[in-house]
Amino acid sequence: MEFLPQAFFVKLPEVQAEFTASLNSSAANEVPSEQLDSMARRLSTVGSLASRRAIKLKFLEHKVRTRDFRETHTQTNLKDCLT
Repeated sequence: MEFLPQAFFVKLPEVQAEFTASLNSSAANEVPSEQLDSMARRLSTVGSLASRRAIKLKFLEHKVRTRDFRETHTQTNLKDCLT
């Protein structure tokens, strides 16, 4: 499975716009203001954190692939030595 960093949080601007529009709806009056403030803070910071998360996920993917390659290479060498 290949990771596509350009697809990471691709709909974030749409979600932020929907949230901003929903703040003026009647349903927003039923939600505690602390919860709305918390959601607004998280939506504003998630964009800057998304690129870090994408880089970390890419690093982890390469780490796993490297480990798998080493294990396969070691097993092949061990078979060759035993035959």
